[in-house]
Amino acid sequence: MNQLSQYPHLKRYVSNLKIIPGGTYRWGFSSNLERAVTKVAISAFRMGDTPVTWGMWKEYCKSESVRLPEDPGWGYPD
Repeated sequence: MNQLSQYPHLKRYVSNLKIIPGGTYRWGFSSNLERAVTKVAISAFRMGDTPVTWGMWKEYCKSESVRLPEDPGWGYPD
């Protein structure tokens, strides 16, 4: 990502990302005969604590030189 100082919405969002620790967890149900309980490992990752706004999405597309998706028909907010 380019200089975040140029993108205030993204800068604020990235600065508030929360670290989700990695680890293992059990997936499945022991009472379900069709699927056994399995251990699943997941790496640590960061996650936003708020929804992504239209302003953040526009800044991200601009910072990465990615085109915005086509208008869904109801119009995009300004």
